Amino acid sequence: MPDLLYEAGGVQVWWLSRREWGAARSTERYIAGRRTYDRLGRVSVHIHHTTGVDSDASPNRWTLDRAVGYQRRLEWVRPDLGPLPYSENPYIDEDGRRVWLLEGRGLDIAGAHTRGHNTTGIGIGFGGNFSRSTPDRVLHTAVTAIRLRCGGLRTGSYPNLGDRLSPSGWEVWGHRDSKATACPGDHLYPRLAAVRFVDVEEVMQKGDQGFGVAVAQKRLKVLGYDLGTWPPYTGPKPGWWTEGDFPAGCDGDYGNATEAAVVAFQSDFAIAATGIIDGVTAAGLGLMRGPKGDKGDAGPAGIDGAAGADGAPGPAGADGAPGPAGPPGPAVPGVLRVEFDS
Repeated sequence: MPDLLYEAGGVQVWWLSRREWGAARSTERYIAGRRTYDRLGRVSVHIHHTTGVDSDASPNRWTLDRAVGYQRRLEWVRPDLGPLPYSENPYIDEDGRRVWLLEGRGLDIAGAHTRGHNTTGIGIGFGGNFSRSTPDRVLHTAVTAIRLRCGGLRTGSYPNLGDRLSPSGWEVWGHRDSKATACPGDHLYPRLAAVRFVDVEEVMQKGDQGFGVAVAQKRLKVLGYDLGTWPPYTGPKPGWWTEGDFPAGCDGDYGNATEAAVVAFQSDFAIAATGIIDGVTAAGLGLMRGPKGDKGDAGPAGIDGAAGADGAPGPAGADGAPGPAGPPGPAVPGVLRVEFDS
């Protein structure tokens, strides 16, 4: 049976190892003979779609049995690449809210997903063909699952994951960023442009003020929730913020209108309607941790400071040692991009 790995933003991610989904012995022998690489050297994420679809009326949604059946097909369908070319394969369930995350070749094994990045990146291959029209609910689930998985890996044993940005400056790559291909599909790719790996520690509530609140308000407004016509936030923004000015209603003041919008969002996505932006709601809204700060005078990059005026990096030590890392920066909205090899 699968294990619940993450649950946030109305999305559940369930994990199955190769043993649990029944990989062939020949696949295990092949993987055992592959070279493993240092987790600290995993610096990029590459999103794909498999282009293979489920055979029913919802081609990008899968029952667990059909996901397992298709995963077994990936053991032999590309003999030129070897079994299971991706590190992991997510399949979105028929309900549009659960994700079956099936272990592929593995995170530490050289993959066959993106030429030039197979020893320094991980490949995530979504089951389905996202060049086909796909419901917003399914795309939302795909993006949330990627945020959660990448954020979980980065805060765990893969601290440098996402440091190598795509040619467009994104934290994740689509396959089309490194090869002339449609992968991961025209419906999924645009959703991934502003991704930041999720920080589920952010909590905002009525009475809070500042840049972080304005970012949350902007995300709510983009999703269609009413925030009124208050004059927009014009206060300080951290240097990494590249999304320009805020629209009307995004005033940086967590008042009654914002609380009501948060409750409406939570109700729409089956999250406890508290009116508080906790980790679960932050994940659902796509609120992300800010990127790493610039290097100090003598030390390597710190982490952006707490939400506020400048989110400056931690200061360098007096003896030239690396400056201490500051706490995570403010939550910022993002969209995750996913690509599969075709």
